[in-house]
Amino acid sequence: MPIHEIPPEYAGREQSWVKHLILERYLEKLAYKILSTRTDFVYVDGFSGPWSARSESYTDTSFGIAIRLLRQVRETLGAKGKRCRIRCLFIEKDPEAFARLAQVAATTGGVEVTAWNGEFEEKIDEIIQFVNRAFALIFIDPTGWTGYALDKIAPLLSRLPGEALVNFMYDFVNRFLQDPIAQPSFTSVFGGPDWEQRLRTDLPREQAIVELFTSRLKIIGRFPHVLAAPIAKRATDRTHFYLVYGTRHPEGVRTFRDAERGALVQQDLVRDQVWRAQREEKTGMPDLFAPSEAPAKYILAPTTDQALEDARTFVMRELADGKPQQYRSLWIKVLERWPLRELEVNQMLQHLARDQLIEISGLPTGKRKLADRTMVRRRLG
Repeated sequence: MPIHEIPPEYAGREQSWVKHLILERYLEKLAYKILSTRTDFVYVDGFSGPWSARSESYTDTSFGIAIRLLRQVRETLGAKGKRCRIRCLFIEKDPEAFARLAQVAATTGGVEVTAWNGEFEEKIDEIIQFVNRAFALIFIDPTGWTGYALDKIAPLLSRLPGEALVNFMYDFVNRFLQDPIAQPSFTSVFGGPDWEQRLRTDLPREQAIVELFTSRLKIIGRFPHVLAAPIAKRATDRTHFYLVYGTRHPEGVRTFRDAERGALVQQDLVRDQVWRAQREEKTGMPDLFAPSEAPAKYILAPTTDQALEDARTFVMRELADGKPQQYRSLWIKVLERWPLRELEVNQMLQHLARDQLIEISGLPTGKRKLADRTMVRRRLG
């Protein structure tokens, strides 16, 4: 598929396509990684739907994507002689949507698929029993901001081994944050009645809201690393939601940022295509350039440039005392805070070294790229 082509079933909900791209790219890499050392992998989708599916085969749903992808993983590993067990647990509270979900689950082969009707946050004990000792990716993708009270789902998120991917519906939260009727519901989202006091006033509003949620998820899930990927509304500069990811391994940080970057490139191209269509409808004239030939007016490049500048300032501040730090520690800290790839952090530090602002020691012989154990120190004086 050409990079700029939006699947027709996602027309009008392009942000869902970007979300599914991140899920697909990360889930595939995660499954291969886990099953290289384990034999059991579980994928749990707490809000499975389907809600807005247009494909008869459900290729535009998270559960349809997961089934197809995990079946491919199992077949590929099986062809190499690797025996593994892959299980999917799909949960949906709406009876009508569940009936469609159960129909798919009953006819699926290649992976073990189980569907439950009910509230995700009310089935935590049962989910833990289902997962047992397997590695699990928990996907939480509600249509609003309720249904996954962090205090209720904490036992599931904090169990080892496992990771979580949460769709934090920022736009909805932002719109209703000051609504006196809606405010009580944010107690469960932000982890306690004191959330208003914990909302930082020294940060831009969007950053403060997301930081409040991610910090709480980090504590509740006992995740050493939590990252957030912004997904924009289809034809605006406003954030629609964030995919918030909790992991216990630095490799998860690196892999998620790589998956995010590919999807955000698509997001910029999607937005350009939508803008063009709107202009053509308004003017009645076709656009001069095809999407692949269009001038670069995308959000990603300037956003990445700003992130690199912010990360550069952060690194210099981290090294301010002149004491050496491992490169591994630095790139993890940077990737947790900004939507950058590890390779970009590596190159940034090489540029700082060429400008004689930092010193790099411990590079492997004949190598320019920093390794995890490479030491980095700021030049003082």
